[in-house]
Amino acid sequence: MAQYAIWQQNEEFSARKDRGIIEALFTEGVLDPGGAELAVSERSLGANMSVDVAPGRAVVDGDEQADQRAYLAVNEDDLNLAVTAADATNTRYDRVVVRVRDSAVSGVVDGPVVEVIAGTAGSGDPPAEPDSAVTLATVEVGAGVSSITDADITDQRLPSTPQSFSFEVTADILAEDAFLRARTTMARSDKDADDIFRTVSTSRSDGTLLRESVLGPVGEGPEYPERTVTFYESDGTTVRDTIVYDLTYDVDGDVVDETEQV
Repeated sequence: MAQYAIWQQNEEFSARKDRGIIEALFTEGVLDPGGAELAVSERSLGANMSVDVAPGRAVVDGDEQADQRAYLAVNEDDLNLAVTAADATNTRYDRVVVRVRDSAVSGVVDGPVVEVIAGTAGSGDPPAEPDSAVTLATVEVGAGVSSITDADITDQRLPSTPQSFSFEVTADILAEDAFLRARTTMARSDKDADDIFRTVSTSRSDGTLLRESVLGPVGEGPEYPERTVTFYESDGTTVRDTIVYDLTYDVDGDVVDETEQV
């Protein structure tokens, strides 16, 4: 189906289409990386050849197929992950990632996995980031070491941020905002024989007229059939807009409905 609208009641949608919502709203990365989400650190119970990974969430772009869309990967547990034994003579760099496996795309395993991918001793670089994964940290495994400390861990978490949406603030928008936010005072006038004020005037704080509401036509009260509202520019005299409403009354003579004339 080339065109679709998400979550229509009488339609069915694949997980792939639902993931399009995540992709549309957030860039790939860790949610709140400035905090502790998915932070990698030395083992809290004492440094050894493992690292701890905190609970957290990441937006992971699917990279294995076109239009695979983005996943929200969630780790709810404090994890402890083993690090492969150090090489006796050369330093090795490992990569810690959160990776999404989706059997609808490849393989037979489903779900996110947080893992340490061992590099090649002596290469000077960590292994490449796998498809459908977000890097959390790199770990320097020195030659012959028997434990990993915080000094060996480099935080590589990048933030997932809201997607950018372009919105141009024009002079007209700014003028409309000022028009709507103007501080006002109200005055009533033109009282008719039934003690109804036909005119209600709203003025800005500088005394210029903002809008004026008038019941009419003259002489057709007390149940006037129309209300005309006129809006004025900042000078208080130039007409910005005029709207005429048809009025409906109940049996007690109270207005119960206003309908804008087309």
